[in-house]
Amino acid sequence: MNRYSLYINTEELKKARNKKQKTYEGMAQEMGFKSPISYYNIEVGNVEPKISQMIKISQILNKPIGKIFNLKLQENWIKRRRYMQELIKIEVNKNQEPIVNGRELHKALGVETRYDTWFNRMKEYGFIKDVDYVEFTEEVDAQKRARTYEQANHAIKLDMAKEIAMIQRNEKGKKVRQYFIQVEKDFNSPEKIMARALKIAESKLNVLQLENTQQKQLIGELKPKADYLDKILQSKALVTITAIAKDYGMSAKAFNKKLHELKVQFKQGHQWFLYSNYHNCGYTHSETVEYTHSDGRKDVTMNTKWTQKGRLFLYDLLKKNNIVPVIEKEVV
Repeated sequence: MNRYSLYINTEELKKARNKKQKTYEGMAQEMGFKSPISYYNIEVGNVEPKISQMIKISQILNKPIGKIFNLKLQENWIKRRRYMQELIKIEVNKNQEPIVNGRELHKALGVETRYDTWFNRMKEYGFIKDVDYVEFTEEVDAQKRARTYEQANHAIKLDMAKEIAMIQRNEKGKKVRQYFIQVEKDFNSPEKIMARALKIAESKLNVLQLENTQQKQLIGELKPKADYLDKILQSKALVTITAIAKDYGMSAKAFNKKLHELKVQFKQGHQWFLYSNYHNCGYTHSETVEYTHSDGRKDVTMNTKWTQKGRLFLYDLLKKNNIVPVIEKEVV
């Protein structure tokens, strides 16, 4: 007879499916079922799904496994577990392995030797650090002093704890070892294995969902940059400094001044010129333009525009100096 039953929150499952606008047919198809009735039987609680199917449903509906599926222990087994836990507390590490607190084990065994001395002697039996046990320090309240202090402790795996209990060769050691054997049987029971599998699966799903959210955010942040760069790369035309300055929400005068501060160009008379290290890079294109004064005199001036290569150069340079186009500021 099973000591547990799998509880399916049918209302929550139905609500999650409707929120995603999924039909029985659609769910069955994504689950790889041949018939919609196979999924329907899971949703209404007629059939207990496999762990892999629980994970798949959770992924499709973007819902934590624990919100939909849960294990319920029978009352008599719950009472038995409470009795078992009275002897010494059992926890699990990040790998879902049962562990025992070293100092609590020392106390349960009734060892009179100081903990540090006793544990060092136990290590001589061939136990390996970071394999059989993990060292850590903990802060405790001093009994006769106002301040706290740190002491060494150990997280001991169950196999090592059983051996230590056997080594003591006394009634307390025998009782503790029998307790650990019973804990191990409980830990390796089908319902516990399933519960741990669900917990691990949910943890992995949470990581995947977080990575997916982070990826979406990153794409959202990079899209304006991509849009602006696409705009540059798709254009072959020459661009005035006024047009580029507008992309950055600046006037041509302020933009020219900024490029001067960044040692890109200098002003001579009414004309801006690139410094010599940028002369032959293909960043600008200048042409002579003839114009007529109001008194009828003819004259010429040089009109300089930026190439798309030069525009990309400005983008990279300004980006390094924390100056970005308006289109990118909108998502910051």
